[in-house]
Amino acid sequence: REGRARITEWMASPNAVDDRDGEWVELLFHDAVDLNGVTLSDRSSSSTTIDAEVCRPVAAETHVVWARNLDPALNGGVTRVAEELGISLNNRDEDIVLSVGGELLDLVSYTRSEPGVATQVDSLGVRCAASSSYGDGDLGTPGLANPPCD
Repeated sequence: REGRARITEWMASPNAVDDRDGEWVELLFHDAVDLNGVTLSDRSSSSTTIDAEVCRPVAAETHVVWARNLDPALNGGVTRVAEELGISLNNRDEDIVLSVGGELLDLVSYTRSEPGVATQVDSLGVRCAASSSYGDGDLGTPGLANPPCD
């Protein structure tokens, strides 16, 4: 399953709002999936798993955002939120792990985050700082395809 879903963007240190409201992680699913059973965890082993009573379908090649706060008026203007993010992202020295049923799908590690700037992974797997503004003025493209990194 590795490679079928990727962590494509994350905001660990928002400027527009407090971290507990403005953190988010974006995932790209290459196949159509049911989000039930999908888990995001961090270096401290905190995790969030989707466990809904109904199917949570996602179409192939869809970007899905998990945010600490679902309300765009409070989360810095992230409007395309699919799920509440129950983990807190460290501003430095962090791992974000995407898995399903204990099987690793993707893992990203970072040593620091720039305040107000999301980290993006483009279609070639290159990482860079986001440069497009969203919502209340932080930089990122939550829920949208990332532009190529230079």
